[in-house]
Amino acid sequence: MKRLAFALALLALPAAAHEVTTDSLVIDHPYALETVATAMSGAGYMTITNTGSAPDRLLDVRADFPRVTLHGTETDAQGVTRVIPVEGIEIAPGETVTLAPGGMHVMFMGLDGDPFEEGERIPATLVFDRAGEIAVEFWVEPRGGSTGGHEGHDQSGLAPASDEDDVAAVQFALGEVLGPDAAFGAMALEGDAAVVAWRAGDEAGRAFLREEANGWRVILLSGESLRFAATFRVLGLSPRRGSALQEAVALAEADLGYARQAEFDGFVGTLLVAGH
Repeated sequence: MKRLAFALALLALPAAAHEVTTDSLVIDHPYALETVATAMSGAGYMTITNTGSAPDRLLDVRADFPRVTLHGTETDAQGVTRVIPVEGIEIAPGETVTLAPGGMHVMFMGLDGDPFEEGERIPATLVFDRAGEIAVEFWVEPRGGSTGGHEGHDQSGLAPASDEDDVAAVQFALGEVLGPDAAFGAMALEGDAAVVAWRAGDEAGRAFLREEANGWRVILLSGESLRFAATFRVLGLSPRRGSALQEAVALAEADLGYARQAEFDGFVGTLLVAGH
């Protein structure tokens, strides 16, 4: 499958042009983030405003991929966040629903060596209970930036967009290594380095990731050692940044309690991740 990339000149169009309006819905700025070459899936986002007098529901998204699903996130009492499939997204009259990194999103599965690249347009059809089928295009944008049109969006109390993008990208990269059933806990970010607590099946530990030109890459999986500056210095961080990441990990895990922290400490040894 080869998706159509529009001419770069089209990127100069005003953000207002990237909006689809019907009698009862406004679909504002559908977009996706560029992916690394090895990614098997990519995520799409947008805002949906119900300007009608009756509730509506986004039931499905259709696009030229092996599988397209709607996902949300949930966080349990221990602070572990999971990505979960949702059967639909309700939009009440007068309500605006935001699909954004770190929250609800569209997942395009089966990229199969054809990653999302900045400037691409991804045709899709949104299927609503009342409004029916609405054709849209998801514009692919770079991570950590925007081609415009998001400055005024309501992010519903989420962190600034750049932070959201990093969190989503880190979780996505780690999910590619650990599998779809992985759950993520406390995350510490220090520039281009990150430490994330994770659980997959009967195992739990921490992961160390670095941001590279093509996105975040999982470097290794370990346990207690990924709480200390000495480890981060061995992994290439300067003494100052190693200490800063140690402090960030401590802050992120401050509310875990001894038992929860011990669970992530318990990963035996260090596993270098090759090929990512």
